[in-house]
Amino acid sequence: MAKELSHVELCEVYRKVFGSGLGQTVLDDLRKSYGDRTSFDPSNPHGTSFKEGQRDVYLTILTMIEERPAKKSKEEVDDA
Repeated sequence: MAKELSHVELCEVYRKVFGSGLGQTVLDDLRKSYGDRTSFDPSNPHGTSFKEGQRDVYLTILTMIEERPAKKSKEEVDDA
């Protein structure tokens, strides 16, 4: 069983995976499929929910890639 990663470590893994050439291809496909369209379907509220769920996965990946760890304050460094 793989060790559980911290949030910072997990963000780094996302950056490595989606920063590669193949990862960029997948991310571009996800953007085209889910990021560049509206989730709203006026005739089907369940369809809206489903599409928004797909879009949320894409946005979560972007957040993980773009997130950077906060710098430690002087007090946190001193306490370490």
